[in-house]
Order: sequence, then C-alpha cells, then structure tokens
Amino acid sequence: MIARYLRDLLAHVGPVEVDIFASNAGIAEWVFRDVPGVRGIYDGFYIWKRVKQDYSAAFNVQQVVIVHRHPTHFAALLRQNPAWQEVCDRIDDFVSRHQASVDNHPLMDNLLARAMVEAGFARRDALQGLSGIVYGGDRLPLQVDPAIFERTGLIPGGYITVSNGFDANFDGGIPTSTKVYPHYTALVARIKASFPHLPVVQLGVQTSQPIPGIDVQLLNATTLREAAAVIGGSRLHIDNEGGLVHLAAALGVRSCVLFGPTSLAYYAYPGNLNIAPGACGDCWWMKRDWMSRCVRGMDVPECLDTVRPDDVFRAIEPYLGPGRDVSNGAGPGHHGEAA
Repeated sequence: MIARYLRDLLAHVGPVEVDIFASNAGIAEWVFRDVPGVRGIYDGFYIWKRVKQDYSAAFNVQQVVIVHRHPTHFAALLRQNPAWQEVCDRIDDFVSRHQASVDNHPLMDNLLARAMVEAGFARRDALQGLSGIVYGGDRLPLQVDPAIFERTGLIPGGYITVSNGFDANFDGGIPTSTKVYPHYTALVARIKASFPHLPVVQLGVQTSQPIPGIDVQLLNATTLREAAAVIGGSRLHIDNEGGLVHLAAALGVRSCVLFGPTSLAYYAYPGNLNIAPGACGDCWWMKRDWMSRCVRGMDVPECLDTVRPDDVFRAIEPYLGPGRDVSNGAGPGHHGEAA
C-alpha cells in the first residue's frame, strides 16, 4: 500500500529522488524496486529518525502520513513543483483533525478507519485520500520466481490457494488468532468433494497451521518471490484479512476474504469476495490483545465461528470451475462482489 502511495504521489507532484527506510530492507527492495524515483533502500526505521532532517521532506507513512519539512530545503521542492505545498497542507490538516488517533496509534486505528470510511475511502486508497491525490489502482509490478512451478508441478490457473496465517509481529507465541477462520478443514473438504481434481495449495509461514486435506503443502517452503508466483497463478485465493490478500490484489488475483475482528468496510478490496462476520465483528484495537483473545471473552470468536463453510463454498463455487476469469478487476471504479 505504501508503494502504491509513493507511485501515486510522484505521479501527482512529478519526479523526485526518494530513499526508503523500512523495518526489512529485503522485503522493501522487492516491493519498491520498480517504483519510479526510488534511489536507495535502507534497513531500519530508527535510522530514518536520525537522518530525516537531512532531506527536503521526510514522510512517515503508516496508517496515516506525517510530513517533516526541512525549514529551508523544502522550498526547493516547491520551486520544482508547487503541488507539494497543497499535498503537504492536506496531510497536515488531516493529521490535526485526527491527532488523538495519530498520537495513540495503533490503539485508536479503529476510530481512524471509521473516519476514513465515512469520508469515502478504504485502507487501499486511504493514504491517497488524505493527501488529495488520485488512486492509481491495486495492481503493482512485483518480481516473481516461476521456478516454483517446476518444483511443485503446479500449472498456473489450474489450482486455488489458501492461507490461515496472521500477522507475525503480533504472534506472541499464540497458536492461532481471532482473525483466523476456524473452519478451514471443513471448507477444504467441501471444495474437494465438488472439485476433486482442483488442487488446493496452502501458503504461509510461522503463524500458519497445516490444514488437513491440502493437496500441495507449501508452509515455510517458499521465498516471497515464489509465493508471489503461486498466488499470481491461483484461480482464487482464500484467506483471512491479511498480507497475502494485499499481495493477491497487487497481482490482479481475486481473493475470498473471511472477515472477523477487522473492518470489512475499511480493509475489503472491491474486486474480492468479502465474507462478512456471522455476528459481532469489527472490534480490532478495542483491546490491546484483540488479535489473541476475543474482546468478549469467548473461547472461539463468534464473528468467524458462525460463518458456515457451506455458505462460504456457495460464494466461491462460481469461481472454481475451469475457464473462469481469475482477475479481480482491481482498479478505480471496479465494484466487485460481496457476501
């Protein structure tokens, strides 16, 4: 999402050299490598805090954007393109109107998301919305490694992918998360009963749990580029709301996303099959441990537990047969489906 934002920002204000500071430079290099204007990519947000004063402008981009402008060098950017002033003023205005959420991030992200939805934006285009620039669409050029197909025997367009992982940064040693759909085993069995010759591939890393009935098990068995190749060739990706859904959207692949504690209105891509919670839901960051424990104290969160596998299957069934359009049509103006 930040790479899309940088793409759209530079399309709006004109070319300029940009250095990226990220918590993982290897992943950032993969994501940002084809974004015009990127000069260097460095490992460590703490370094950015020390050197930001050396730049004409420094953008801290997370759920919102915070701009640090050099007292004199920023004028050079304005001479290059006065549009910088309007963009930065819009950002400053948004931050000032939502200062409590910004200061308490991530504890008030839920409230911030509601404000963005009310303004007509979602997570995919919120950064552009608050900056007053045009969203250029979900697609993003990413390098993939097709060698995974020779290794696994998978044929692009001839399988579906599934993931039950969750954010590794919030792991804390917990075996699963409130975000994870508890009926993947039954859903996979239902898919195999109706489409026995359609391979089901599981992707994920350390927070994922093996799903019985999977045909090709790739947990902790791919590089990022290999995982991107597999998702890019998937007929449909099935997942909780999370990182692989964003990756699929960037690659133009439709996902079926099962929403629980996070906001469907905020996080859903309009080209996806977005499955609403069966009850409750949208409680993220109401408590610090929302990802590991139901905020209502339930052993199995009702929001996802009440979503029946048969209902999910009926939503995805039209997209599992051969010859289907696997693209999610992601881009401006596409409305997609919801369930």
